[in-house]
Amino acid sequence: MDNATIISQLYESFARGDVTAVLERLDPAVEWFEAEGYPAVGGRHVGHAGVVEALSRVAADWDQLALIPDRFVAQDNCVIVLGVVSGSYRASRKSFRSRFAHEWLLRNGLVTLWRAHLDTALVREATTG
Repeated sequence: MDNATIISQLYESFARGDVTAVLERLDPAVEWFEAEGYPAVGGRHVGHAGVVEALSRVAADWDQLALIPDRFVAQDNCVIVLGVVSGSYRASRKSFRSRFAHEWLLRNGLVTLWRAHLDTALVREATTG
């Protein structure tokens, strides 16, 4: 299976809320970088436990969170995914929508690094009451 297909399947797993399937594709020492400035979870998370902690926090804070990839660009061990992320912040009931770019690095079919880029000002605006 090629890297772009692996990453495409990960987005499908995210959409289903299947964290187990996501973790199966992550290296145990994965480096997971939420966008700097992303409230509560921005920055580096390491390993499966770090990813679960970050994803759990995001799931607790947001309703109707959706990642809609629309382009996959693969070269060697790197896949760049472009798309749209949207959601509604539970505490404020405000919504946001932003374009994203996700960087994925893989080794032997496992993700070793994920890095998110998005407009965190839009996210912060949604989190304010």
